Amino acid sequence: MPSKKFGLAISIFVTFIVVAITVIGIRYGRDISNNREARNLAFVQGVLAYNHFKEYQEIEQLVEQKCYEQAVARAKFNKDIQAKLLASYLLDTNDPNLEKYVADRDVELLKLLPSLDSKGGSTITLAPCSPRKVEKVPGSN
Repeated sequence: MPSKKFGLAISIFVTFIVVAITVIGIRYGRDISNNREARNLAFVQGVLAYNHFKEYQEIEQLVEQKCYEQAVARAKFNKDIQAKLLASYLLDTNDPNLEKYVADRDVELLKLLPSLDSKGGSTITLAPCSPRKVEKVPGSN
């Protein structure tokens, strides 16, 4: 028959192993989760950066073609879409940190956001471009 001390030692050893495995599992799981979240965030930021790049590129091309009305229309459309997305995010999450971030930078925008319909359509049709002829000012290059 094993002694009480031996039984106690086995119980302590088993408890130690269970606690150690739990701690290792939690750390490993947290590392995997953090790594996955970081990759997801980086992917989303990359997609946003690419989409913004393409939008700016289109506006740049319109300006280079002297299609100023279309460039302004595209810029206003993009601005309105971003405001609607921001309004939708604030409505869905009620994030006080984001609300403070916007308030610190643009109080008027923050006041406007609740009135924006974020459920509406998101398309734009630009009129065909007929570039303006820009007259050279005498004496300019």
